[in-house]
Amino acid sequence: MIHPSLFLTSFLKLCVKIAGAFKFIFICFKNDFFIMTSHLETFGMVLIEAISYKLLVISSNSKGCRDVIKDGHNGILFKAGNAEDLTNKIIYLLDDYNLREKIFNNSQKDIKNYEWNRVSENYIKLYDELLN
Repeated sequence: MIHPSLFLTSFLKLCVKIAGAFKFIFICFKNDFFIMTSHLETFGMVLIEAISYKLLVISSNSKGCRDVIKDGHNGILFKAGNAEDLTNKIIYLLDDYNLREKIFNNSQKDIKNYEWNRVSENYIKLYDELLN
């Protein structure tokens, strides 16, 4: 009989290989996680949307993704293109309930920074500073 964690690790590696770590994809496991494997993101809007749907985010460490996700705070980052690192981060998050709770709570607080009223206030402040 195969040990459950060995089976899960093998299954996740298979999923990552099938999906292709070099393409922009996302995988949701039981609607709990959002995984973004993109190598290039100008802005992590899709990550903001995933958080707004109350999903925990695991994302590549590409530039636009790092602007939204702070590793271990409001999501988990993995090395872009590295399927092994992605697999390890998925297992790490699955194994640690307290970390999942912390990341979830932080992400729900941080998502408020992207609400339209807050964004518009920041633009108004910026315009006022530039004009004065």
